[in-house]
Amino acid sequence: MSTSSFNRRRLLKAAVASATIPFIIPRHVLAQDGNPGANDRVKVGIVGLGLRIRQLLNWPKEMYLQSICDCNASQIPSFVDWYKQAAPEAEKAVQYADYRRMLETEKLDGVFVTTPTHVRSRAALIAIGAGMDVYAEKPFALTLQEAQALVKAVRKHQRVFQVGTQARSLAINRWAVEQLHNGAIGTITKVEVPNFLSPRDYKSPDTLKPRPEGLDWDRWTDQAPLYPCDPDLLGSTEAWGLYRAFDGGGSTWGMTGFGTHAFDQIQWALNKDKELPVEICTAETNNPKNRSPFYMKYADGTTIVMRGEAEGGPAFGGVFHGSKGKAEINRNQFRTNPPEIAAAMPKDLSQSEAGHVKNWLECVRSRKDPIVTVEIAHHHTMLCHFGVIAREIKRKLKFDAATEQFVGDEEANKHPSMVRARRAGYELPNV
Repeated sequence: MSTSSFNRRRLLKAAVASATIPFIIPRHVLAQDGNPGANDRVKVGIVGLGLRIRQLLNWPKEMYLQSICDCNASQIPSFVDWYKQAAPEAEKAVQYADYRRMLETEKLDGVFVTTPTHVRSRAALIAIGAGMDVYAEKPFALTLQEAQALVKAVRKHQRVFQVGTQARSLAINRWAVEQLHNGAIGTITKVEVPNFLSPRDYKSPDTLKPRPEGLDWDRWTDQAPLYPCDPDLLGSTEAWGLYRAFDGGGSTWGMTGFGTHAFDQIQWALNKDKELPVEICTAETNNPKNRSPFYMKYADGTTIVMRGEAEGGPAFGGVFHGSKGKAEINRNQFRTNPPEIAAAMPKDLSQSEAGHVKNWLECVRSRKDPIVTVEIAHHHTMLCHFGVIAREIKRKLKFDAATEQFVGDEEANKHPSMVRARRAGYELPNV
């Protein structure tokens, strides 16, 4: 089977199988006392067994872990030892090094894709094509091209696709957004965000450490160029996330790191989930650190302004300027001027983000859209790309949301944040 197409017979079997599974479970098959019965647990697999997935697995009684995958073999036993205390079936989970093989073999209801960014879209598309629902970490795609493929596939196959911008599941953030939607600070004309980092270009170091035992470097590299094995790229976003080959600037303070959360919060609070800015421009054309502030303007004139490098700001949100006041939304934080707006917030709102995964599981059963749909993720990720592109193109850019292309600017349309070549054997599948 080629990497760009699927075994139609296998997909047909998967589709038929999924169609015969009832989404509404009869009451008599459910266990009592609040513990789900065997027929009510969502069968899941995991692609990528690093730190992030260990922060997400808050609902073991509602999930049955059937299979796990990581191309770094040492991750597998450490994950199993950690998770088996909460979910004993972890010891029996089928183990894979190749996510494609797992997704083609296992009959799963859903899969967590918690890999580095450059791996996510292909793994998610294969899962969607095999009839699985997906919980994907953010940013859910490396490029506009990948995002468009995911939007199309999710809707074509009617999958439940949740993206991990979990502020939308936080009670405090939801309450804050409701106040802005209800006009608490009047008409919002400007939002300020902190200065997020753009990605760097990767260069192999002169001296490389030995390849870790059990690491399949070819699979880890996935679509990116096959650089010599660099173990220092493994681990958190502070390693691979710094570099364009693997992310869009996803380090902690990167454009697709905290920036993804911030732009998602802003789109949501502005009630512009279905919109995109139409004008983007950098403020400095010669910033030596590639950290120029920039602005993005919507069709109605509402403007997002990135602050200067030393100005700071809410890492997971923005400062909203309205005709009747000002508000700052951050993760589990809401401040306003006048202060009585935020002071009216109920004191008993939960700060837990665990409900984000639970929302996905509930939607897997109900077949409703989750709280962060694939389209929402596509749009907030585009705002991250806009910032990177504006800093590097260094001129005013016009964007046509209908075509999702820059107007009359082929250099911008061919930017690596929009489209890029993929390594042979790791092409995007046509699902």
